[in-house]
Amino acid sequence: MAAPKSITIDFTVTPDDLDGGFVAQVVGHPGIMSQGETEREAVENALDAYLCVVSATFDVDVIDGDDHDPSVAHNHRVTIPA
Repeated sequence: MAAPKSITIDFTVTPDDLDGGFVAQVVGHPGIMSQGETEREAVENALDAYLCVVSATFDVDVIDGDDHDPSVAHNHRVTIPA
């Protein structure tokens, strides 16, 4: 079996009403989350947390998301080249 060309990780991003900014959580891994001033920063920080948990090192290739209302929860998808 050939190695995958990329790994896709989904994130849910919600506004952080307590501290401001945003909280990103890895979908399917409720204990892996992080915060950031912007949505992108929160997703990047949560990706770092995820990579620490799985003890792997990758570079973020794509953060895919449409324009949306930042005051409500929504999802982001990150594709990591293998």
